[in-house]
Amino acid sequence: MHKYNYMNFKEFTTILKEAKFRETPPELIKQVKKLTELYINQYSSSNEDSVKDLIKKGKILEFNKNKFYRPYFEHFLKEDDEDLASVEMPDYFAPKFGSLTVMDLETGKKEKIQVMCVYGDVTDAWAAYSDNFHTINLYDENLKTLSPALIESKILHEATHAFQQYKGVSDRYTKKSNSGEDLDIENYYKRPIEYDSHLNEIVYNIRQKFNMLTTSIKKAKEDATKRILQNRLDLFLQELKVLIKADPESYFKLKELTLPSYLQNFENFLETIKGESSDESPLWKKFKLKMVNLYNELSSENL
Repeated sequence: MHKYNYMNFKEFTTILKEAKFRETPPELIKQVKKLTELYINQYSSSNEDSVKDLIKKGKILEFNKNKFYRPYFEHFLKEDDEDLASVEMPDYFAPKFGSLTVMDLETGKKEKIQVMCVYGDVTDAWAAYSDNFHTINLYDENLKTLSPALIESKILHEATHAFQQYKGVSDRYTKKSNSGEDLDIENYYKRPIEYDSHLNEIVYNIRQKFNMLTTSIKKAKEDATKRILQNRLDLFLQELKVLIKADPESYFKLKELTLPSYLQNFENFLETIKGESSDESPLWKKFKLKMVNLYNELSSENL
């Protein structure tokens, strides 16, 4: 689907070693939150009356009356070995749902990413980004049951694909994909573009949880309430510290420890990047380094 100059795995690991810790720009977070609020309050199919009104206003379009969009959806939805005729098309879609402005780290220029809301049972994905079209599709059928925080997280994941400084995958993934075989889950999570996006999504989730706790402490009026909330924050940071220091097998193979709640949606990703051997993989070490930097940053803010 994507046409790039692909980096090999050695080049990717070099980038990981040299990459500096980064968090999502505050301005992008504001945009993501605004889109999430718009989706939940107006465009989610859970709000039947609102969606019907948007259809009447022409903001949500019926696919059968706009079939010239078919090549666009085929680009997003076609599997490698799937016949075009069998690709499931959406029932409705909102082509001008919203947009995000990101700073592309590859070009150093600002890019406007169009965001479309898509209706119907067409894919298992929550959302998807295409560098060909500079668009993100939000799949209502799968998003509508998620919490606001998780919807934000999924939009951010795709936005990361739009601004990350490398957008290719290594040759071994490209060859497998081009061969018509399905990419297995292990290769999917280890793809450079997916590894980076999942890490960014994890950092975002941790940061949002921290912000929620610190804001609650500031707003609390009673000293007793403040102490309880501070204890929750201390426990939150302690869990992150344990994650950094513990053997990953304690979470996955031995099941001696439970992943923090903010990481449970990423269990498959984390178990994949830890590797099969007892020694920590380079990808897990990079994950730990990100967590160390984040822990130090959050701890300093908690002083």
